[in-house]
Amino acid sequence: MPYPNDSKWYAFSKGEEYTEYDKTYKPLSTGHSDPHEYTKPYTADYTYFETHDLSFYPKEYNYSHNQWVWGEMWCNSNKNTSIYMFDTYPTYAGSVEYFTWHDALPKVNDNKTELIFTPLIDPTDTYQFHILGHDITVSPDILSSHIVATPQISEQEKYIAELEKKNAELTAEIERLKQDPSSIQDDIMRLDANGDGFVNAVDASIVLSIYAYNSTNKTPLTKLSDYFKIVNNK
Repeated sequence: MPYPNDSKWYAFSKGEEYTEYDKTYKPLSTGHSDPHEYTKPYTADYTYFETHDLSFYPKEYNYSHNQWVWGEMWCNSNKNTSIYMFDTYPTYAGSVEYFTWHDALPKVNDNKTELIFTPLIDPTDTYQFHILGHDITVSPDILSSHIVATPQISEQEKYIAELEKKNAELTAEIERLKQDPSSIQDDIMRLDANGDGFVNAVDASIVLSIYAYNSTNKTPLTKLSDYFKIVNNK
């Protein structure tokens, strides 16, 4: 079940205590049915909220749901966690509610409902929702009937676009070299032995080293990679 972002549950999900009417609320460890079973010092236990992805919505909105068409879907209290208020002793303060389905999983598609969020103010700001594991941003552009918001691509989509661009560039370069291989054969950068983008004394030294090696060994070097293996293993 979604909760407003000014609720106890939202604060607990952030690992924070909640204060209301001079009372401080913190979640205690589960396993006690009677608040008096807890002994001081009372230690907050946020384990439940670290392992459960709760849904939240802005406090500027009111929430309701159309359960008439939900079929066997009901709202239950989660008995796995009980929340108590820190005062002179812990006092019961409620349990997290969640949706439960009492039928075969494939039949969920035949039962639909609506989560209804109604703004309590003129929604001129940008609001963040987290519903059933999904982050939703509601902005003035989305609510406007005249402006179409441009979808923001994800980091993965950006990475894929970069790879596609690089692939197109390399494909074009390969085709160019196939058509005119002499262009690379005549390129001065063929003399760039270490591949640093420059033709200088370092490259001359590498060529002389290969010449000296081939002059004194029965098995001459034919690949630069073989030369660098010898150099790096010394």
